[in-house]
Amino acid sequence: LWRAQFAGVERLFATSRFLAGRIAMLLEREVEWRAAGIELRSLQSVGAVDPRRGRLRFGFFGALLRSKGVHLLLEAFAPLAERAELFVNGGSRDSVYVERIARRAAELGVTMRGAYGRAELAARLAQVDVVVGPSLWSENAPFAVREAFAARRPVIAARTEALGESVRQGVDGCLFTRGSERELRST
Repeated sequence: LWRAQFAGVERLFATSRFLAGRIAMLLEREVEWRAAGIELRSLQSVGAVDPRRGRLRFGFFGALLRSKGVHLLLEAFAPLAERAELFVNGGSRDSVYVERIARRAAELGVTMRGAYGRAELAARLAQVDVVVGPSLWSENAPFAVREAFAARRPVIAARTEALGESVRQGVDGCLFTRGSERELRST
């Protein structure tokens, strides 16, 4: 069915090497990798992190879905709550999960910022020093990583297919084993 639907398409593009490989295998034809575009102008205006600022500020950006691993991030952050800050940026229609996250965030003193639009992204990135992507699934196009890099923010991300190809260990961020609260905490 998929092969027939894409038979007339001259060139196929995917937003990560991982996704390109999966589609190529499924369709049995070449798929090119091209990163999806992001709006750079406002993100490049975000000031650099000031290491003298004090408490380290972590930020999550994305949908509040179980597969994004926000619950894992909260538990990994718990021992740091006295010395660091965490801002959770995103929304969801999964009210049960959001309520669970909000309760735990309140216990830890984590700031829940809610959903945001493109116009708010630069200002929210300016409020964090490090972006964390604790995803539990493969991810296809890690926009939050690309946006963080555009704003000169390092990223701590789960070692998943697309995230792992986006973050260079020790260069622009750190990777941890997907689903490992202990490893995320020690990163």
